[in-house]
Amino acid sequence: MGLVEINFNCWNAKNVRDGLYLYNNLSCKLEMMLMKINAIKSKQDFLTFLDNLKQDHLENIQQWENKDLQSFLAAMHNWVEDMEGFYANTQQPQPECIPWKIFADILMAAKIYE
Repeated sequence: MGLVEINFNCWNAKNVRDGLYLYNNLSCKLEMMLMKINAIKSKQDFLTFLDNLKQDHLENIQQWENKDLQSFLAAMHNWVEDMEGFYANTQQPQPECIPWKIFADILMAAKIYE
């Protein structure tokens, strides 16, 4: 997909590529992010999400609050501590059966995997 500029009522997206968007309006940015994440239903969807996240980090590092691994992991920790509030604030159901060990497996494997 090429570069496109799109304007809608609540947001302005520029450089739309591979499903990654930049928004001016934070609430619309969150809404669009949730739509993308909610669409993840398979391993391949998750891998595509990771590829897009890597590309976004490469192309838009200035927009990332947590640019380095230390701050990124600290933000993950803090978000997990407060995640119930996120689901309440975004009017989503609280996850019930979270496979915490899988997250730990993924993070530890990423430490050593080539």
